[in-house]
Amino acid sequence: MAKRMIIMLVVVLLLIGGIFGYRIHQFSEMGKAMAAMKQPPVAVSTANAKADEWQPTLRTTGSIAAVQGVTVSNELAGVIDQIGFKSGDTVQKGALLVKLNTDTEQAQLHSAQAGTELAKQNLERAKKLRESNVNAQADLDAAQAQYDQAVANVENIKATIAKKTIAAAFSGRLGIRLVNLGQYLPAGTAIVSL
Repeated sequence: MAKRMIIMLVVVLLLIGGIFGYRIHQFSEMGKAMAAMKQPPVAVSTANAKADEWQPTLRTTGSIAAVQGVTVSNELAGVIDQIGFKSGDTVQKGALLVKLNTDTEQAQLHSAQAGTELAKQNLERAKKLRESNVNAQADLDAAQAQYDQAVANVENIKATIAKKTIAAAFSGRLGIRLVNLGQYLPAGTAIVSL
């Protein structure tokens, strides 16, 4: 039995050795065949060179944002009397953009200025009478208060008129005009982007 096992082991080893030998022979033949093969020629294409101007540009998609930008709007309601710009204009700081109607405020200003003049005269009279000790200090104080109130009223109306004149807050380029002459603008209406 041991003899049979040794014979079988020898046969199996011869079989495995034969297979490995055959494979090694195949690889060596393949290597010789590959070494004998020549590489195919490389395809080359040509073109005639010509002079041309090169423009150093790059096309891309993106967005830009202004360093400083606002949407100009009105603080007070009113009707547009004057438009001082066109869409796309470049404006300087303080340039007139829109002027709202101030007829009512102008009339109130004239009335308030007349009231101020009267209060000033009454104050002057009260001061002279006080110097003569004809009136009480309370009368002089009341005249002074009426004059101060009249001056404050004039300043208030002037401030209202100034708010109805809309100017550029800084120098820049305007966008598309969003309002028209004669249009009523409620407070806070967008006029143009700056």
